[in-house]
Amino acid sequence: MQKNKTRIDVSIVIPIYNEEKILNRQILNISKGLNSSLIENYEVILVANGCTDNTINICNKLKRHKRVRIIILERADYGMALRAGMSASNGKIIINYDIDFYDINFLLQSLALVPLGYDVIVASKGMKLSLDNRGLLRRIISGLYKYVLFYGFGLRVSDTHGIKSWRNDAELKKLIHETKQNREVFDTELIIRSQYAGRRLLELPTSVNEIRKPVSSIFRRAVRGSFQILRLWFRIKMIGKK
Repeated sequence: MQKNKTRIDVSIVIPIYNEEKILNRQILNISKGLNSSLIENYEVILVANGCTDNTINICNKLKRHKRVRIIILERADYGMALRAGMSASNGKIIINYDIDFYDINFLLQSLALVPLGYDVIVASKGMKLSLDNRGLLRRIISGLYKYVLFYGFGLRVSDTHGIKSWRNDAELKKLIHETKQNREVFDTELIIRSQYAGRRLLELPTSVNEIRKPVSSIFRRAVRGSFQILRLWFRIKMIGKK
């Protein structure tokens, strides 16, 4: 079993929640993109969390593809799903995608850059060369979030949501364990802890296009995320990095 693990170069982790309309199509598109790029040694880990539609049945059918693995969580929780998928990953690097937002070129760039010593690479929607075609509200919230993270935590990258690449080593596993929050800010806290631990961070421009309406309320997620960020700031700044 250990020998098989060493052959996997990339683990792609995708949390999914009620995605019956696009799930099968998107996984096939991602697989085609990887195969056409001559990426052979990869696994796709789908983490279905709290799904109430036909997503689970589609996941079970997708298991016929030898590179697809399925994790099922009963509770809807994006951060918990991402945590579970990353913890179960066998690849040398982990790429987290959203089912409606993936970028094969970013994966290829990450593979090329990781040997240069980068531990976390972020596909940033806020850089000058990025193209963000999402709705106005989502862009406004992302812009505000960027400044909160910079002034509140000194974060050196401008984006923490969306696509990211992680060097999958013992230090990452340790930081995942130390990361306390789930929900909307699991990956935000993990990036902050990575920077504080001396991990090398890099961000690259990306292009974002919405292919369907959000499956949950953006406003409610933003409100929940704000309270979670406040708790995170208090924990890190007031009582230490624990």
